[in-house]
Amino acid sequence: MSGKRVVGIVMYGEIKENKDIWKDWLIYTKSVSDALDYKLTHYGVECDSLKGDGVKTLSRSGKKLLEAINNYEKIEALSFYSLPKDYHTACGSRELYIDLNAIGKYVYCEFPLEKYNESLGKRMLNEMGNFIVCNKSEIFSMEKSRLAINYVFKGRGDDISEYPTLEILG
Repeated sequence: MSGKRVVGIVMYGEIKENKDIWKDWLIYTKSVSDALDYKLTHYGVECDSLKGDGVKTLSRSGKKLLEAINNYEKIEALSFYSLPKDYHTACGSRELYIDLNAIGKYVYCEFPLEKYNESLGKRMLNEMGNFIVCNKSEIFSMEKSRLAINYVFKGRGDDISEYPTLEILG
């Protein structure tokens, strides 16, 4: 049985030291969502002032996020999602997911395979490199139902036997 496929673009390494990195990340994620024709609707963040589990809606609490960024609060991770109005789980429903994660030491973007081309992949790797001191990068595709982010978390690009629908694109 073949399902919908997603593309994952990932770079592993230390997040670059830059006091404006989260402001720059916010601008970059907006440019990616515009280029792929998605609207960012939700975010997830690891920082002191925005405690709480799960994703938050940008429309309701985006101003608090901007406040934390503009106050140079210590942020450990910041991800953005494009989710449909009737979503049940963020992982299973997301159309676009983009994450800069100092804890996991990666930058990652995931979107439907039909939006991908080789030129876009190369450009995104180049742009994502503005946020991370990269020691490894990869572009891959797999069935959406396999939750590609697990490959990023657990596989870190090494253990492909656990991911039977994985295809390395670059």
